[in-house]
Amino acid sequence: LIGRCVNDGFYKYAIKLFDRMMETEILVENDCDCFNLGFEELVKEELISVNLESLALHILYADYQIEVPERRAQSLFLYFTIPFFKDIRIEKMLSLGAEELPGLPDFWDSWLALLNHQNGDTAGRLLKEAVIYHKGNDGILDVARLAYQGHPALYLEAMEHFKNIGDGSRELQVGLEALEKIENKYRIRSEIALNTADAAVRIGEISYVEMC
Repeated sequence: LIGRCVNDGFYKYAIKLFDRMMETEILVENDCDCFNLGFEELVKEELISVNLESLALHILYADYQIEVPERRAQSLFLYFTIPFFKDIRIEKMLSLGAEELPGLPDFWDSWLALLNHQNGDTAGRLLKEAVIYHKGNDGILDVARLAYQGHPALYLEAMEHFKNIGDGSRELQVGLEALEKIENKYRIRSEIALNTADAAVRIGEISYVEMC
């Protein structure tokens, strides 16, 4: 029903149905024990069959359509606090419905700005995916320089990009830059150091290996 609402343009009804679904709990009686099961638990226990990815994408699409541009990015991000949204790729919703999504260039700018100031693995993943989709792999380094304090792993992604295209010198430079900026408390810094040493070996810059 939610899918039909989205396909027919009844976006507000789709959101209302989803909210009702998430609020509903089923009372279970087991001998003398009683407990409640929520929607996700019903799916996990295979008591109902729902394609959670499709559901999540339809809700993100509906929310995008009804929210004003100023609140659109924040509203969509809030859905990623729901467990089964955490691995959803937001670009999959772009061609989902019958209508085009308005204001996409402005949305991507506000989406990137929002994610730059969010911590956590989910925000980091969304930020990486948004950069690649919106700016290509070359844009990862630009975003890493802006968001490294909250998402230091972006520097590692930038190094991996230059390694994949065979630019070891650039990979080494990015690694050294990251080691200067990222605090020692992050475990990812050790991984960056090892990868930087590996890049130094590959291009014959042995003097950097011991330091790394």
